[in-house]
Amino acid sequence: MKKLCRIMTAFLCLLSLAAVMMPQAKAGAYDTIKAVIPVSCLNVTDGAAHTYEIHIEQENPGSPMPSESSLKIEQSGKGGFTIDITEPGTYRYRIFEKAGNDPRINYDKSVYIATVFVQNGEGGRLAYSLSVAQQGRTNKPDRVAFSNEQNNEQSKQTTPNPVTSQTQVNPSTGNTAGNSLYAKILKISMLMLVIIAAVSFVISRRSDDDEQEDISE
Repeated sequence: MKKLCRIMTAFLCLLSLAAVMMPQAKAGAYDTIKAVIPVSCLNVTDGAAHTYEIHIEQENPGSPMPSESSLKIEQSGKGGFTIDITEPGTYRYRIFEKAGNDPRINYDKSVYIATVFVQNGEGGRLAYSLSVAQQGRTNKPDRVAFSNEQNNEQSKQTTPNPVTSQTQVNPSTGNTAGNSLYAKILKISMLMLVIIAAVSFVISRRSDDDEQEDISE
């Protein structure tokens, strides 16, 4: 009889322990869900191809992290951080762009806080909702979106000024080639005048000599 009482007591203790442990076992028995935080990267207006580097960090301790803490997304493209979640909770993340080294680009300095709310859904499955805020702004954005811009001042400094070909004329001498030709023509003309004058003089002397000879005869 005493042995039977001991067995019954041990059995009741086991039932009590199972009843206490059952909710804990059930809490860890959720199927894993994948929560996605989408990210958009807008076009840069300089006509060149650009790549955004987006990072994510824990905003509150205990938030499960995605398998990749950074994404590289082409401009005008989209991506997302996928997070495996196994139990209900509120998980917060900080999302930002890592600035590049292109001096022609003003990199977006926005910092977003993404909050993932996870709770029991239909059929005992987990369900989540996403809320996004932007640090330093009161209005609530509808998405995580980054927009780099062209640095117009830097573009002006790096763009070479067009070089135009100009013919410079020395104001003190004017057209050197024209003056040289004019000088040559003037010299030739003066030489011809001297020759003509000399020939005329010789002819005149001969005529005078002939007239003197006729008179003497």
